[in-house]
Amino acid sequence: MDDDDLLSEMPIRLSPLPSTLLSASLVCKRWRRLLSDPQFLRRLRAHHRQPPMLGILAYDISTDPVTGGQRRFAIPPDFVTLDARTAALLCDDSKRTFRVVLLRHDDVPEDDGDAQVFASVYESESGVWSSLISASITAPIWPRKASILAGNSLCWWLRGHRSSGILEFDLDTQSLAVIDILVDADVNSYSSFQILRMQGNRIGLAIVTDQSIQLWMRKEGSGGVPRWMLQKTVQLDNLLSLPVESTWLVIMGYDEDGHVIFIWTNIGVFMIQLGSLQFRNLFKTNIINNYHPYTCYYTTVE
Repeated sequence: MDDDDLLSEMPIRLSPLPSTLLSASLVCKRWRRLLSDPQFLRRLRAHHRQPPMLGILAYDISTDPVTGGQRRFAIPPDFVTLDARTAALLCDDSKRTFRVVLLRHDDVPEDDGDAQVFASVYESESGVWSSLISASITAPIWPRKASILAGNSLCWWLRGHRSSGILEFDLDTQSLAVIDILVDADVNSYSSFQILRMQGNRIGLAIVTDQSIQLWMRKEGSGGVPRWMLQKTVQLDNLLSLPVESTWLVIMGYDEDGHVIFIWTNIGVFMIQLGSLQFRNLFKTNIINNYHPYTCYYTTVE
């Protein structure tokens, strides 16, 4: 083949996993050159849309990025405090830009009473933080649960001794709101729930109860008022062939792009695709941790 564009159609249709692309690059020097071309990476992204999951990071506040690269910038004076802080990073690969949403909140009183949560957004293009945004909350942000992007909203889990809920930050209007959790299920344990991105970019919930998992979606009900609706109940003991004595299941992480959840059992950590219910037993461990999956199109061949 003399046409490089036509030749590149072959590896584009292969699996985007690094091992597959590495093998393809070893076919000949011409293939190696094609797979190293930035244009090929753009076409690969356009064709597959969903990058493959390369691995998971276990929760560790001292862990640096995988590449070891860092970029530092000053945070607003209102966030230089000892109050609870958390952040979310949003990247636009096509423009090579990013946004950071930074949150902090005051201590939530143990008795009845509200606390204030504050947010500000950093835009890499302008290098400027937005003005301060605030809202009232009755429970703190749970630090070990990563934020979830659903549509144009970032969502964090709020969990306290008095109440639980979801803190929603609308990226379009740059406003904060609290979504109540009004579902018929026990969500007292932080390890039994997970915020989800459901069909149509709606906000959802996965809740483990006994040996099953319930999938809920927030939809508009009668009169246009949003309400929680149960979408599916899956018996995990049957799906995963769990032993009778298995009585404790823990949600350890979630990938919103792949709609994949990670669940700890006493026979291993399972990765379950919540749409197809296809699953895989990844490994066995006695350590209960929080997993943060990472995905990437990796085509660089040295």
